[in-house]
Amino acid sequence: MQHITIPVQDHLYDPFDFLGPKRMQMLESGCPHFFREYLYEELPVGAIKTAFHASQGLPRKELTTALGVLLLQQVFDLTDAQAVRQLAFNTEWHYTLNLHTEDDESKTMCERTLRTSRALVIEREVDNLLYQSLTDKLPDHFNISPGKQRLDSTHIRSNLRRLSRLDLVRKTIEKFLKGMQHDHPRRLQAKVETDLRDRYLGEKKGYFAQVKPSEAKAALQ
Repeated sequence: MQHITIPVQDHLYDPFDFLGPKRMQMLESGCPHFFREYLYEELPVGAIKTAFHASQGLPRKELTTALGVLLLQQVFDLTDAQAVRQLAFNTEWHYTLNLHTEDDESKTMCERTLRTSRALVIEREVDNLLYQSLTDKLPDHFNISPGKQRLDSTHIRSNLRRLSRLDLVRKTIEKFLKGMQHDHPRRLQAKVETDLRDRYLGEKKGYFAQVKPSEAKAALQ
């Protein structure tokens, strides 16, 4: 089911007032304020909301937050585990993503949801729309020529796609080993190394979630 939050522009009180004037000044003079004020509403939520029914089905993660987390993960070069932790505890991220309520629903996301959101972004080519919409917004506020844009967006789109392929590799190997564990447990024990079994079936499960975007190419190789 679609879950999209319309940001509230005017609050009866500033939800980040607890930070005090010095920390607020640091936020408002840096990237968090720029993203919140100029880019947040440009996130192409409409391109992925049609993947979900408007009123039926289980509620999904709020889509603007999901896109924002994927973008911030790439910008700060974080693993999936690190990204979901930043969403849970990082006040700068809460300010950036306009998350002004203290509840688990808005500030937590499981790694599986992050991977699913990434796959959906790739499937619908929202990564291209994302950077198109964000870079189109820049000339409205700064004297920047789009023709002089750096290639960072291209690199990030490539990393998103590599991480998506990594997840496909992980699922394929995990499904094969689970089938082998069910049908041929002795052969699994005899033929498959302990480290590999642990990586996909045991305590080390989620290995690829520990890969940073910048490391995705090497992990695939």
